[in-house]
Amino acid sequence: MMLKTIEVIDSFFGPEHLEVAEGLLRNSGLHRDREEFDEAIAALNRSLEIREQHFGPIHASVAECLELLVRIRIDLGVHVDVLPPLRRLLKIKEDLYGRDHLAVAAPLGTLAAVLGLLLEFPEAISHHKRSLHILQSTYGYKHISVVKGMNNLALTLTFAKRYAEAIAVHRECLQVGELLVGRHNVYFATWQNNLADLLTQVGELDQAEKVYRVALATKQSVLGTNHPSVALTLNNLGVLLMKMGKPIEAREIKLQGMVIEQRLLPSNHPIREASQVTMTKMVNR
Repeated sequence: MMLKTIEVIDSFFGPEHLEVAEGLLRNSGLHRDREEFDEAIAALNRSLEIREQHFGPIHASVAECLELLVRIRIDLGVHVDVLPPLRRLLKIKEDLYGRDHLAVAAPLGTLAAVLGLLLEFPEAISHHKRSLHILQSTYGYKHISVVKGMNNLALTLTFAKRYAEAIAVHRECLQVGELLVGRHNVYFATWQNNLADLLTQVGELDQAEKVYRVALATKQSVLGTNHPSVALTLNNLGVLLMKMGKPIEAREIKLQGMVIEQRLLPSNHPIREASQVTMTKMVNR
């Protein structure tokens, strides 16, 4: 129906009219909902061309198209293809609003995340820090966007094996997060889980156990005992306890996580299969 409408608009106004660009934008959303991604990208690219002809390369309407293109590319997991439109989107936002404007923080954070997935850690960390600085300057420290930005930076530092910096940022994230949402909160428990994961990586096993147990208690209290996030922390804690030389408790904890997975996931789910492999290794040790 929308495609036929585009043909009517095109024949009435001409192929370069802004009404055609708007129709193509709407069309791209329909294609995306149907998972017709090539068609969605083609519609957005054509809409982008028309907007550039009318408004020039630096305009909010052009940025709108680029944001949608970036979103689809990320959905497809083609991260190298995301970089050109994403870098262009960032440049437009900077030219329109200034380098330190809040509108710049989101594309900066997205660019940092994509670069992290591509293992381009120095540039990813630089963009995370700049995005975080903008958020802090705009909102102050006590804001959920700031704490999420800290968490994203800490995770990227971890992947880059800059462990000391990552631990410091994770702890700062928890300090600010506690002031913002309190300890009895699923966000706070997730941030604790991330810190425990990192402490496990660097061999701080006693600290990691304490943090895992607090995160587990919080998740069970907030989410209930039958939740995939609870199973995740149980599994992580079980693996940690095995490393600490506590095989009996490790298997008991791991089994609790597997029981939750069996209730919630199909038998051929990769998480269940991975858990079974880990449990088999625990039993055979």
